Amino acid sequence: MRADNIHHLTEAARRRSQTTRRRAVAALRRMATSGLPVTIDTLAREAGVSRSWIYSQPDLRAEAQRLRDRPRPAAGKPDRWGLIRRRAVSVLVGPLGRLGSWR
Repeated sequence: MRADNIHHLTEAARRRSQTTRRRAVAALRRMATSGLPVTIDTLAREAGVSRSWIYSQPDLRAEAQRLRDRPRPAAGKPDRWGLIRRRAVSVLVGPLGRLGSWR
């Protein structure tokens, strides 16, 4: 008879779920402060998760909607090159960040 290892699988799934959620929340925070447009697609790319997973999380989807619909500041011209630089850095560093602790 085989050993019952379901608790190991359950624990691994719980940890994976927590890690995925943390990445999505962190990506939302970065996007909120960087001025990047907030859409489900950009959030999924920033967080390294699937769009369908985000759609299955009502609170994250609602926060993305709130950030997308927020009024833009009217005063001053947006720092277009700053946004482009931040996006380029996130694209270049993003894959490394998803590798976990690589040091």
